[in-house]
Amino acid sequence: MITKQFGTKKLPLKSGATMKDIATMAGVSQATVSYVLSGREGVRISDATRQRVKRIATELQYRPHAIARGLARGNTQTIGVYAHTEEAVLSGLWRTEVMRGVAEELLAHNYHLLLYGYRTSAPEPPVSLFLDGRVDGLIFLSPHMGDTLPNALEVVRMPTVFVGTHEFQSSRVSCVDCDSISGAIQAVEHLIQLGHRRIAHLCGPSIAPNARDRVTGYKLAMEKHGLPILPEMLISGGFSEEEGYQATCTMLVKGTRVTAIFAANDVSAIGAIRACHEFRVRIPEDISVIGFDDVPFCEITHPKLTTIRQPATELGQQAVRSLLQIISSGAGAPSAVIMPTELVVRESTGCVPAVLSGVSSRSI
Repeated sequence: MITKQFGTKKLPLKSGATMKDIATMAGVSQATVSYVLSGREGVRISDATRQRVKRIATELQYRPHAIARGLARGNTQTIGVYAHTEEAVLSGLWRTEVMRGVAEELLAHNYHLLLYGYRTSAPEPPVSLFLDGRVDGLIFLSPHMGDTLPNALEVVRMPTVFVGTHEFQSSRVSCVDCDSISGAIQAVEHLIQLGHRRIAHLCGPSIAPNARDRVTGYKLAMEKHGLPILPEMLISGGFSEEEGYQATCTMLVKGTRVTAIFAANDVSAIGAIRACHEFRVRIPEDISVIGFDDVPFCEITHPKLTTIRQPATELGQQAVRSLLQIISSGAGAPSAVIMPTELVVRESTGCVPAVLSGVSSRSI
Protein backbone atom coordinates (compact mmCIF):
# COMPACT_ATOMS: atom_id res chain seq x y z
CA MET A 1 0.00 0.00 0.00
CA ILE A 2 1.24 3.50 -0.86
CA THR A 3 1.54 5.60 2.29
CA LYS A 4 2.41 9.12 3.35
CA GLN A 5 4.95 9.61 6.14
CA PHE A 6 3.72 11.91 8.91
CA GLY A 7 6.06 12.17 11.87
CA THR A 8 6.56 8.61 13.10
CA LYS A 9 3.25 7.42 11.68
CA LYS A 10 2.11 6.59 8.17
CA LEU A 11 -1.24 7.33 6.58
CA PRO A 12 -2.55 5.68 3.40
CA LEU A 13 -2.70 8.05 0.43
CA LYS A 14 -6.26 8.74 -0.68
CA SER A 15 -8.39 11.53 -2.07
CA GLY A 16 -8.31 13.59 1.12
CA ALA A 17 -7.64 13.49 4.85
CA THR A 18 -10.49 12.73 7.22
CA MET A 19 -11.21 13.64 10.81
CA LYS A 20 -10.22 10.09 11.70
CA ASP A 21 -6.78 10.66 10.15
CA ILE A 22 -6.34 13.86 12.16
CA ALA A 23 -7.48 12.15 15.35
CA THR A 24 -4.99 9.33 14.77
CA MET A 25 -2.07 11.71 14.26
CA ALA A 26 -3.06 13.97 17.16
CA GLY A 27 -3.77 11.13 19.56
CA VAL A 28 -7.27 12.37 20.35
CA SER A 29 -10.84 11.27 19.62
CA GLN A 30 -12.73 12.17 16.45
CA ALA A 31 -15.20 14.06 18.62
CA THR A 32 -12.38 16.27 19.85
CA VAL A 33 -11.27 16.97 16.29
CA SER A 34 -14.85 17.83 15.34
CA TYR A 35 -15.20 20.22 18.28
CA VAL A 36 -11.94 21.98 17.44
CA LEU A 37 -12.49 22.33 13.68
CA SER A 38 -16.09 23.46 14.05
CA GLY A 39 -15.08 26.09 16.58
CA ARG A 40 -17.53 24.76 19.12
CA GLU A 41 -17.35 26.60 22.43
CA GLY A 42 -17.97 25.32 25.93
CA VAL A 43 -16.00 22.09 25.44
CA ARG A 44 -13.06 21.55 27.78
CA ILE A 45 -10.11 21.10 25.42
CA SER A 46 -6.68 22.47 26.27
CA ASP A 47 -5.13 25.17 24.11
CA ALA A 48 -2.22 22.85 23.32
CA THR A 49 -4.56 20.16 22.00
CA ARG A 50 -6.49 22.71 19.94
CA GLN A 51 -3.30 24.02 18.37
CA ARG A 52 -2.03 20.49 17.65
CA VAL A 53 -5.29 19.47 15.95
CA LYS A 54 -5.36 22.65 13.82
CA ARG A 55 -1.69 22.24 12.83
CA ILE A 56 -2.18 18.63 11.75
CA ALA A 57 -5.37 19.52 9.85
CA THR A 58 -3.43 22.22 7.97
CA GLU A 59 -0.51 19.91 7.20
CA LEU A 60 -2.86 17.19 5.94
CA GLN A 61 -4.75 19.81 3.86
CA TYR A 62 -8.01 18.71 5.45
CA ARG A 63 -11.22 19.89 3.84
CA PRO A 64 -14.71 19.19 5.23
CA HIS A 65 -16.62 16.54 3.28
CA ALA A 66 -19.22 18.50 1.36
CA ILE A 67 -21.70 15.63 1.01
CA ALA A 68 -21.49 14.72 4.67
CA ARG A 69 -21.97 18.35 5.69
CA GLY A 70 -24.90 18.61 3.29
CA LEU A 71 -26.57 15.59 4.84
CA ALA A 72 -26.13 17.11 8.27
CA ARG A 73 -27.61 20.44 7.13
CA GLY A 74 -30.37 18.88 5.04
CA ASN A 75 -29.11 20.40 1.80
CA THR A 76 -26.29 19.82 -0.68
CA GLN A 77 -25.38 23.33 -1.88
CA THR A 78 -25.81 21.84 -5.37
CA ILE A 79 -28.22 22.85 -8.15
CA GLY A 80 -29.17 20.58 -11.03
CA VAL A 81 -29.58 21.77 -14.61
CA TYR A 82 -31.68 19.64 -16.97
CA ALA A 83 -31.63 20.09 -20.74
CA HIS A 84 -33.03 18.25 -23.74
CA THR A 85 -30.39 17.49 -26.34
CA GLU A 86 -29.76 15.60 -29.53
CA GLU A 87 -26.03 16.33 -29.53
CA ALA A 88 -23.74 17.49 -26.73
CA VAL A 89 -25.49 18.43 -23.50
CA LEU A 90 -24.43 22.07 -23.89
CA SER A 91 -24.85 22.24 -27.67
CA GLY A 92 -26.49 25.43 -28.90
CA LEU A 93 -25.10 28.92 -28.51
CA TRP A 94 -28.11 30.28 -26.61
CA ARG A 95 -27.86 27.43 -24.12
CA THR A 96 -24.14 28.06 -23.69
CA GLU A 97 -24.78 31.72 -22.86
CA VAL A 98 -27.52 30.82 -20.37
CA MET A 99 -25.18 28.33 -18.71
CA ARG A 100 -22.52 31.03 -18.44
CA GLY A 101 -24.93 33.05 -16.31
CA VAL A 102 -25.95 30.01 -14.26
CA ALA A 103 -22.31 29.13 -13.50
CA GLU A 104 -21.40 32.71 -12.57
CA GLU A 105 -24.32 33.09 -10.19
CA LEU A 106 -23.84 29.69 -8.57
CA LEU A 107 -20.18 30.51 -7.94
CA ALA A 108 -21.17 33.81 -6.34
CA HIS A 109 -23.42 31.91 -3.90
CA ASN A 110 -20.94 29.06 -3.25
CA TYR A 111 -23.17 26.50 -4.93
CA HIS A 112 -22.15 23.59 -7.13
CA LEU A 113 -23.62 22.44 -10.46
CA LEU A 114 -24.83 19.01 -11.51
CA LEU A 115 -25.73 18.68 -15.19
CA TYR A 116 -28.39 16.31 -16.52
CA GLY A 117 -28.84 15.76 -20.25
CA TYR A 118 -31.21 13.42 -22.09
CA ARG A 119 -31.85 13.03 -25.79
CA THR A 120 -35.08 14.53 -27.03
CA SER A 121 -35.80 11.31 -28.91
CA ALA A 122 -35.49 9.20 -25.73
CA PRO A 123 -38.19 8.75 -23.09
CA GLU A 124 -38.34 11.45 -20.43
CA PRO A 125 -36.39 10.57 -17.28
CA PRO A 126 -38.41 9.64 -14.19
CA VAL A 127 -38.90 12.41 -11.66
CA SER A 128 -37.24 10.14 -9.08
CA LEU A 129 -33.92 10.90 -10.81
CA PHE A 130 -33.91 14.32 -9.16
CA LEU A 131 -35.10 13.19 -5.73
CA ASP A 132 -32.13 11.18 -4.49
CA GLY A 133 -30.72 14.02 -2.44
CA ARG A 134 -28.00 15.08 -4.88
CA VAL A 135 -29.51 18.50 -5.65
CA ASP A 136 -31.49 21.10 -3.72
CA GLY A 137 -33.35 22.34 -6.78
CA LEU A 138 -33.50 22.17 -10.56
CA ILE A 139 -33.15 24.58 -13.48
CA PHE A 140 -34.97 23.21 -16.54
CA LEU A 141 -33.76 24.68 -19.85
CA SER A 142 -36.34 25.10 -22.63
CA PRO A 143 -39.04 22.58 -21.72
CA HIS A 144 -40.94 21.21 -24.70
CA MET A 145 -44.65 21.33 -25.30
CA GLY A 146 -46.16 18.08 -24.07
CA ASP A 147 -43.38 17.29 -21.59
CA THR A 148 -44.75 15.44 -18.56
CA LEU A 149 -41.74 16.11 -16.35
CA PRO A 150 -42.73 19.72 -15.45
CA ASN A 151 -46.02 18.58 -13.89
CA ALA A 152 -44.28 15.70 -12.15
CA LEU A 153 -41.76 18.09 -10.60
CA GLU A 154 -44.62 20.25 -9.33
CA VAL A 155 -46.42 17.28 -7.81
CA VAL A 156 -43.35 16.24 -5.80
CA ARG A 157 -42.75 19.90 -4.86
CA MET A 158 -39.25 19.97 -6.27
CA PRO A 159 -37.96 23.58 -6.30
CA THR A 160 -37.72 24.29 -10.02
CA VAL A 161 -37.13 27.20 -12.38
CA PHE A 162 -37.93 26.89 -16.07
CA VAL A 163 -35.87 28.95 -18.52
CA GLY A 164 -37.29 29.69 -21.97
CA THR A 165 -40.98 29.59 -21.07
CA HIS A 166 -43.40 31.40 -18.79
CA GLU A 167 -46.16 28.82 -18.68
CA PHE A 168 -45.29 26.81 -15.56
CA GLN A 169 -45.92 28.51 -12.23
CA SER A 170 -46.76 27.30 -8.72
CA SER A 171 -45.59 27.87 -5.14
CA ARG A 172 -42.32 26.00 -5.83
CA VAL A 173 -41.96 26.64 -9.55
CA SER A 174 -40.90 29.86 -11.30
CA CYS A 175 -40.14 30.83 -14.87
CA VAL A 176 -37.51 33.05 -16.43
CA ASP A 177 -37.87 34.02 -20.07
CA CYS A 178 -37.34 36.78 -22.58
CA ASP A 179 -40.34 38.45 -24.21
CA SER A 180 -40.28 36.47 -27.46
CA ILE A 181 -43.59 37.87 -28.66
CA SER A 182 -42.44 41.48 -28.37
CA GLY A 183 -39.06 40.55 -29.82
CA ALA A 184 -40.68 39.02 -32.90
CA ILE A 185 -42.84 42.12 -33.29
CA GLN A 186 -39.66 44.24 -33.15
CA ALA A 187 -38.07 42.11 -35.87
CA VAL A 188 -41.03 42.24 -38.26
CA GLU A 189 -41.68 45.95 -37.71
CA HIS A 190 -38.02 46.69 -38.44
CA LEU A 191 -38.45 44.97 -41.80
CA ILE A 192 -41.77 46.73 -42.47
CA GLN A 193 -40.16 50.11 -41.76
CA LEU A 194 -37.59 49.26 -44.43
CA GLY A 195 -40.44 48.80 -46.91
CA HIS A 196 -40.74 45.02 -46.82
CA ARG A 197 -44.16 43.43 -47.22
CA ARG A 198 -43.26 39.92 -48.36
CA ILE A 199 -41.76 38.70 -45.11
CA ALA A 200 -41.20 34.99 -44.55
CA HIS A 201 -40.79 33.46 -41.10
CA LEU A 202 -38.51 30.46 -40.63
CA CYS A 203 -40.32 28.92 -37.67
CA GLY A 204 -38.55 27.18 -34.83
CA PRO A 205 -39.54 23.70 -33.65
CA SER A 206 -43.24 23.48 -32.83
CA ILE A 207 -42.49 21.78 -29.50
CA ALA A 208 -40.56 24.84 -28.22
CA PRO A 209 -42.71 27.44 -26.38
CA ASN A 210 -40.42 30.34 -27.34
CA ALA A 211 -40.61 29.33 -31.03
CA ARG A 212 -44.38 29.39 -30.80
CA ASP A 213 -44.26 32.85 -29.19
CA ARG A 214 -42.16 34.13 -32.08
CA VAL A 215 -44.75 32.89 -34.56
CA THR A 216 -47.37 34.74 -32.51
CA GLY A 217 -45.32 37.94 -32.60
CA TYR A 218 -44.80 37.61 -36.37
CA LYS A 219 -48.55 37.27 -36.94
CA LEU A 220 -49.41 40.17 -34.63
CA ALA A 221 -47.01 42.51 -36.43
CA MET A 222 -48.25 41.48 -39.87
CA GLU A 223 -51.88 41.92 -38.82
CA LYS A 224 -51.17 45.29 -37.23
CA HIS A 225 -49.92 46.62 -40.57
CA GLY A 226 -52.65 45.01 -42.62
CA LEU A 227 -50.37 42.46 -44.26
CA PRO A 228 -51.75 39.01 -45.14
CA ILE A 229 -50.31 35.98 -43.38
CA LEU A 230 -49.78 33.52 -46.21
CA PRO A 231 -49.17 29.81 -45.55
CA GLU A 232 -46.14 29.77 -47.83
CA MET A 233 -44.58 32.55 -45.74
CA LEU A 234 -44.66 30.42 -42.56
CA ILE A 235 -41.96 27.87 -43.22
CA SER A 236 -41.52 24.93 -40.85
CA GLY A 237 -37.95 24.54 -39.71
CA GLY A 238 -36.02 24.34 -36.49
CA PHE A 239 -33.29 26.00 -34.49
CA SER A 240 -30.30 24.42 -36.29
CA GLU A 241 -28.23 25.84 -39.15
CA GLU A 242 -29.04 22.86 -41.36
CA GLU A 243 -32.76 23.28 -40.81
CA GLY A 244 -32.56 26.98 -41.66
CA TYR A 245 -30.51 26.16 -44.74
CA GLN A 246 -32.87 23.46 -46.00
CA ALA A 247 -35.99 25.54 -45.37
CA THR A 248 -34.55 28.49 -47.28
CA CYS A 249 -33.38 26.30 -50.16
CA THR A 250 -36.88 24.87 -50.46
CA MET A 251 -38.38 28.35 -50.48
CA LEU A 252 -35.97 29.58 -53.16
CA VAL A 253 -36.46 26.49 -55.33
CA LYS A 254 -40.23 26.99 -55.19
CA GLY A 255 -39.76 30.59 -56.23
CA THR A 256 -41.68 31.95 -53.23
CA ARG A 257 -41.67 35.72 -53.63
CA VAL A 258 -40.13 37.18 -50.48
CA THR A 259 -37.93 40.19 -49.83
CA ALA A 260 -37.13 39.46 -46.19
CA ILE A 261 -36.68 36.50 -43.84
CA PHE A 262 -37.25 36.54 -40.09
CA ALA A 263 -35.57 33.44 -38.66
CA ALA A 264 -36.59 32.00 -35.28
CA ASN A 265 -33.00 32.17 -34.03
CA ASP A 266 -29.55 33.26 -35.16
CA VAL A 267 -28.32 29.76 -35.96
CA SER A 268 -31.15 29.10 -38.44
CA ALA A 269 -30.60 32.61 -39.83
CA ILE A 270 -27.02 31.60 -40.64
CA GLY A 271 -28.41 28.62 -42.52
CA ALA A 272 -30.67 30.96 -44.46
CA ILE A 273 -27.71 33.19 -45.36
CA ARG A 274 -25.74 30.18 -46.56
CA ALA A 275 -28.61 29.12 -48.81
CA CYS A 276 -28.92 32.64 -50.25
CA HIS A 277 -25.21 32.71 -51.05
CA GLU A 278 -25.48 29.40 -52.90
CA PHE A 279 -28.43 30.68 -54.95
CA ARG A 280 -26.61 33.93 -55.75
CA VAL A 281 -29.19 35.93 -53.80
CA ARG A 282 -27.53 39.04 -52.39
CA ILE A 283 -28.00 40.09 -48.76
CA PRO A 284 -29.40 42.65 -48.13
CA GLU A 285 -29.69 43.95 -51.72
CA ASP A 286 -32.07 41.18 -52.85
CA ILE A 287 -33.32 39.82 -49.54
CA SER A 288 -32.97 40.89 -45.90
CA VAL A 289 -32.37 38.42 -43.07
CA ILE A 290 -32.92 38.97 -39.36
CA GLY A 291 -32.36 36.49 -36.53
CA PHE A 292 -33.14 36.20 -32.85
CA ASP A 293 -30.82 35.82 -29.79
CA ASP A 294 -27.69 37.90 -30.65
CA VAL A 295 -25.21 35.09 -30.07
CA PRO A 296 -21.51 36.02 -30.28
CA PHE A 297 -20.93 35.03 -33.93
CA CYS A 298 -23.45 37.61 -35.26
CA GLU A 299 -20.55 40.07 -35.57
CA ILE A 300 -18.48 37.77 -37.80
CA THR A 301 -21.07 36.52 -40.28
CA HIS A 302 -21.04 37.83 -43.85
CA PRO A 303 -22.86 40.11 -43.81
CA LYS A 304 -23.04 40.83 -40.09
CA LEU A 305 -26.39 39.63 -38.80
CA THR A 306 -29.15 41.97 -37.72
CA THR A 307 -30.96 40.30 -34.84
CA ILE A 308 -33.10 40.59 -31.74
CA ARG A 309 -30.95 40.48 -28.62
CA GLN A 310 -32.19 38.55 -25.65
CA PRO A 311 -30.21 38.68 -22.39
CA ALA A 312 -29.26 34.99 -22.28
CA THR A 313 -26.54 35.31 -19.63
CA GLU A 314 -28.86 37.37 -17.44
CA LEU A 315 -31.56 34.72 -17.86
CA GLY A 316 -29.18 32.17 -16.36
CA GLN A 317 -28.27 34.47 -13.48
CA GLN A 318 -31.89 35.26 -12.73
CA ALA A 319 -32.81 31.57 -12.85
CA VAL A 320 -30.33 30.86 -10.05
CA ARG A 321 -31.54 33.80 -7.96
CA SER A 322 -35.17 32.73 -8.35
CA LEU A 323 -34.36 29.12 -7.47
CA LEU A 324 -32.34 30.00 -4.38
CA GLN A 325 -35.22 32.19 -3.21
CA ILE A 326 -37.63 29.26 -3.51
CA ILE A 327 -35.21 26.96 -1.67
CA SER A 328 -34.57 29.42 1.17
CA SER A 329 -38.23 30.33 1.67
CA GLY A 330 -39.61 26.82 1.33
CA ALA A 331 -42.51 28.23 -0.68
CA GLY A 332 -43.46 31.50 -2.25
CA ALA A 333 -45.80 33.24 -4.64
CA PRO A 334 -45.74 32.00 -8.24
CA SER A 335 -43.47 34.21 -10.31
CA ALA A 336 -42.43 34.71 -13.88
CA VAL A 337 -39.56 37.05 -14.74
CA ILE A 338 -39.90 38.23 -18.35
CA MET A 339 -36.92 40.17 -19.67
CA PRO A 340 -37.10 42.64 -22.58
CA THR A 341 -35.45 42.21 -25.96
CA GLU A 342 -33.56 44.71 -28.08
CA LEU A 343 -33.24 45.24 -31.83
CA VAL A 344 -29.59 45.17 -32.97
CA VAL A 345 -29.22 46.49 -36.52
CA ARG A 346 -26.18 45.33 -38.50
CA GLU A 347 -25.64 44.64 -42.19
CA SER A 348 -28.05 41.83 -43.15
CA THR A 349 -31.16 44.02 -43.41
CA GLY A 350 -31.79 46.87 -45.82
CA CYS A 351 -34.51 48.63 -47.75
CA VAL A 352 -36.79 46.62 -49.97
CA PRO A 353 -35.37 46.27 -53.53
CA ALA A 354 -36.26 49.36 -55.56
CA VAL A 355 -38.08 47.31 -58.19
CA LEU A 356 -40.53 46.15 -55.51
CA SER A 357 -40.77 49.28 -53.37
CA GLY A 358 -44.06 50.35 -54.88
CA VAL A 359 -45.77 46.97 -54.67
CA SER A 360 -48.88 47.05 -52.48
CA SER A 361 -49.72 44.41 -49.91
CA ARG A 362 -52.71 43.35 -52.01
CA SER A 363 -50.43 42.11 -54.77
CA ILE A 364 -48.51 39.78 -52.50
